[in-house]
Amino acid sequence: GQKLWLGLQWTSEGWVRDDGTTMPVTVSRWDGGKEPDGSDGKTCAYFDPNAVNGYWFAEDCSIKYRAVCQKHMYNNDNAPSSIVDDDLAPGKCYLSVRVSEDAPAWRGCDVEVRVQSDLNIEFGFVDGLRKDSPHPVANVDSNSNRAVSSISIGEGRTDLSVLQHVLLRADSNQNLLLEAATFSYRFGCSYECYSQPLNCDLTNGQDFSVVHIGEDDTGNTFQRYSTSLCYEWHMCANSGVYSNGACLCPDYWTGENCQTPLCQNGGHLNEDGRSCRCTEGFGGDVCQFAQCHQNSHTHFSNDDKVLALIIEKSENTAASIRDIANNFQQLVDAIAAKESKWITTFILHTFTLSGSVDDTVVLKDVEDVITHLNQFADEAATMMGSCQQPLWEAVHGLFDVFISFLKGSEVLIISASSPLDADQATVLSTMELFDEGAPTVDFVHIDGVCEAESWMRDLEYFYWFFESTGGTMFRVEPATTAEGLIGFVPTRYAASLLTFQDGSNCQQNTMYIQVDTRIKQVYVTVGGKAGSISVIDPLGGQVQPTTIYASDEQRLWLIEPEYPGIYAVTISSQSQLCFPAIYGHGGAQVFLGFIQDTSTSDKPLPYAVYGRENFPVFHIMDRHDEEGPIAPVETLYFANIYVQTLWGTMGKMYDTDIDRRVGCSFEYIGKGFRCSSTDEMLLIMASGVDDNNQPFNRESIAWCKEADEPPHQPA
Repeated sequence: GQKLWLGLQWTSEGWVRDDGTTMPVTVSRWDGGKEPDGSDGKTCAYFDPNAVNGYWFAEDCSIKYRAVCQKHMYNNDNAPSSIVDDDLAPGKCYLSVRVSEDAPAWRGCDVEVRVQSDLNIEFGFVDGLRKDSPHPVANVDSNSNRAVSSISIGEGRTDLSVLQHVLLRADSNQNLLLEAATFSYRFGCSYECYSQPLNCDLTNGQDFSVVHIGEDDTGNTFQRYSTSLCYEWHMCANSGVYSNGACLCPDYWTGENCQTPLCQNGGHLNEDGRSCRCTEGFGGDVCQFAQCHQNSHTHFSNDDKVLALIIEKSENTAASIRDIANNFQQLVDAIAAKESKWITTFILHTFTLSGSVDDTVVLKDVEDVITHLNQFADEAATMMGSCQQPLWEAVHGLFDVFISFLKGSEVLIISASSPLDADQATVLSTMELFDEGAPTVDFVHIDGVCEAESWMRDLEYFYWFFESTGGTMFRVEPATTAEGLIGFVPTRYAASLLTFQDGSNCQQNTMYIQVDTRIKQVYVTVGGKAGSISVIDPLGGQVQPTTIYASDEQRLWLIEPEYPGIYAVTISSQSQLCFPAIYGHGGAQVFLGFIQDTSTSDKPLPYAVYGRENFPVFHIMDRHDEEGPIAPVETLYFANIYVQTLWGTMGKMYDTDIDRRVGCSFEYIGKGFRCSSTDEMLLIMASGVDDNNQPFNRESIAWCKEADEPPHQPA
């Protein structure tokens, strides 16, 4: 950023360089676009790199600025003399330099002498006697630095010249000798001369001069100066660790900077030495990963989803339907406040005691939804209610027609009754409608006439169904149904199950929750009477949850973690069945599926298949709070699979490492396993770490069933 003299001076012939040649100047280079004429006494030109309106300025020649070195004797028509000319006789020449006596003492001067010669030195530093790819600087972390050098061959007999010594001198006014070493010869190397070890500690972290001394083919001595320094050599790639001047490489990598792959699974190193050529079925940097034979290109997204309401129409639900209609706009506003892109379409699907699907509509406009809900409420008031309804027929009917539109959407079963038709066979037949992207199904039970506790113990498969989709059970009262939905539904956006609990473990049940750095909210639901909660953070402090919804039969709390770690959540309820659920928002969403018999498939089922080898496969979808493209920041590494019942864990089936795959939408895969029996339930706990190396867990419920035929593929 300093001003510099350009070597231009104003004369009667215009602006002339100090070598006497006239310099035609582009007007735009001058300040303000106008060429000065020296009339104001400013007859020298300088360059100002910080100027806004131009770069060149005229100034009084007595002003002190730095100067640009000019080639005074050279231009396009005048080349340096030929290198074969004997301008100087061999021997030692002496140069005397004197500085003006009136120059300030601090300025001094620098002297540099260069020579045109056939004899030139190429050199560098190595940290091993047999290495032949030198670095331009010495390795500050090594105690075995050696200078390796070569004399370049010109037109003269320089092949008979020899190198004898190398000196390291301080790059300072004193030119202090720091280190001296003798050269020896080695064979089979481009740099044929090597020195004794040199000590970087003597350089004190400063630049230094490297002086090569030798004898040419005529017997005359020569020396060549260069500049170098001691510095860290290695930028260890691929997670290598720098230690004692060298890289310690991780598995699959080798080489000085850990950039040479050790190709796996029959792969071969390419000619570039930096990549592998993999055999079929494998991929990755070193062919260490299985590769899908065809990518399914499964689309994972939380946007543009459907809110589907499966509604019982009867006298037992009429008041609740009316309450939802009166407050539906508030529900939509609450959903949009959580995530405006989430819900864009509504489906209303009703059923009655007669078992027929009474009405199914697909709507975009909120007012249209409200109109239909009010109509349903009027009709429901005249229809007989019952504590058992053909609920499952309605559920199956919705999915049979609309499953291709419901992937990743939110489905609410709103009923005051229990399903009379949700036996094992019907539930499993509905599961076969799902591909790898099932909707989340939550059961909203309207308490009052029919108590949930009186029938839920006998409907284990019904409960497993919505649990396996990531759903849960939520109780509301007829007069405040909308209030419950307004509190509950927004929390279901991109929810990740953090733990699965025994539905009857309701008295002083302590659950330990792993919270990672990217989880922003943790939600806890507890059903039954007099529900309560206590939360202890990782440092032992008490956390006060925020109550989102509270009624006589249901509680919903929000925990906003201050920092990551393990939180202890203790819940209690006076009811025998409270169905506690803990789920989080933020960080990794883990999508689970199962492929059979081969590790290269990318079209998983939502359930494992009895009698075949099953491989659990996973996809992580990262979500950031900040705007911008989504990049993966979490990594899966381990999974536990348990055989599960509604009322407790029966035992661990197996543990598995989770490995990466390439060319797959489901990019992680575990080891194969076989179901121990048909129609059992599996609890899958997937573990990983985020970009802060903070561990996280995500849990899923899945079936292990016998497949009679391939799952239904909707058009």
